[in-house]
Amino acid sequence: NIVDDVTGVFPEWNLIGNPYPSYINVNDFLTHEVSSSPVVTNLDLMDLNSRAIYGYDATSSGGYWTIYNLSTPINTLIAPGQGFFVSADDTKVALYDMEFTASMKRSGNSDDFIVGRQNNGHLGHIQLSISDVDSNYATDIYFNLNASAGLDPGYDAAMFGGVAPAFSVYSHLVEDNSGIPMAIQALGQSDLSYVTIPLGIHVSQGISLTVHLSQFDLPPTIDVYLEDNATNTFTLLNNNTYVFTPTETLNSTGRFFLRFEDRALNTADEDLSNITVYANNDTEKVVIRGHLDHGAYCNIYDIQGRVIISKHLDYKNLYNALDVSQLETGVYVVQLLTKNSSKVVKVVIK
Repeated sequence: NIVDDVTGVFPEWNLIGNPYPSYINVNDFLTHEVSSSPVVTNLDLMDLNSRAIYGYDATSSGGYWTIYNLSTPINTLIAPGQGFFVSADDTKVALYDMEFTASMKRSGNSDDFIVGRQNNGHLGHIQLSISDVDSNYATDIYFNLNASAGLDPGYDAAMFGGVAPAFSVYSHLVEDNSGIPMAIQALGQSDLSYVTIPLGIHVSQGISLTVHLSQFDLPPTIDVYLEDNATNTFTLLNNNTYVFTPTETLNSTGRFFLRFEDRALNTADEDLSNITVYANNDTEKVVIRGHLDHGAYCNIYDIQGRVIISKHLDYKNLYNALDVSQLETGVYVVQLLTKNSSKVVKVVIK
């Protein structure tokens, strides 16, 4: 059985392993039912934000972890005797034990924790990497028929321990963002046409950094842009890299965003000059009035540049309002993004 013993640095994490002298199928292990009434799977026994297998891979490109869940290839195997970490949901593991069964066994000849095959519901995948002279680090974005812009347990996966290292790249959830750094983010089919993903890049001041796509498996009409708010630039990453040297240490989100756009849609340019953005302090809302393009998105930043609120806007409605009742009094920056335009407005919340 696995446990969450409450004490220790990472109390919810358990080291277990493939008990068989043969390979086992990852998908079969994750979806195996430990109870049929109610239905409870091995995946359900794991912490909500970390429903995945975390394998130590001895490289720093993903924080020393290769992560498998329902987003990764359906025929992925784990080698005989191979150990890995899983998290524990304390409310579930008190009632059920995690199980291995002979039906999970497969023949194979691959190495440990190597990704590269198709899975059910798979629509596309990229791996975004950062590198300097000595180090590299990567994060994964998947598009899957079973996923959404919010938290999809079993498809999204937080970084091990929920903490981003001093040199790292990660994403925040597009919707219902709770500030947890994600090692894997899965999105749905409609998001593939247009979505903006908040990125976190951690790097020390004065380090020359290169951002690029180390893996690209998307339809040919999809463009992937890196947006840098500090330099007000957009870089097409499909066949380019972005190189910059930060003048201060970066350790949060708010500066960088990853944008996916489908050229096949051929949406006309949009002028945001007629869009009104203001704070209504009587109703405790930030209001956006005017006609918006499909895929319009809003970010609200505090004065430290941290993303406080991220939300898709209803393009069918001329009136959109974001609840800011939980924000402290002060100055905030509202960034409005559409496929072809952006607008930045400062508001004062009282």
